[in-house]
Amino acid sequence: MVARAFPLVLLLTAAPLRAHASPLEFTVAHSFSIDDAKSRIEMLLAYWGERYGVKHRWEGMIAVVEGRIMGVDVSAELVVEGALVRGRANDPGLLLRNAARDYISRKLRKYLHPAYVET
Repeated sequence: MVARAFPLVLLLTAAPLRAHASPLEFTVAHSFSIDDAKSRIEMLLAYWGERYGVKHRWEGMIAVVEGRIMGVDVSAELVVEGALVRGRANDPGLLLRNAARDYISRKLRKYLHPAYVET
């Protein structure tokens, strides 16, 4: 009975530790007006909404994003500024941290690239 209790205690104590994880942070430069940059971020958010069912809302120039992307819970804010888009997202954990950071940064760079055109 003691052998079974140990893994259960370990699982119960591991969950709160993750709540204190630092958020993922990223910054992507752009060359658009602030309104055009916001429009391009809106295209990305529309893609995530259609593809994964992710919800978003705008609070001025801040997009608040909630949902699941590729099976991972996402809670994020994207802030559109004059020459940058800054973002913070929840940390999905050690195994997915780099993949999540790379995926979000890659999508932001794609949608903020001057040659990108939505088809």
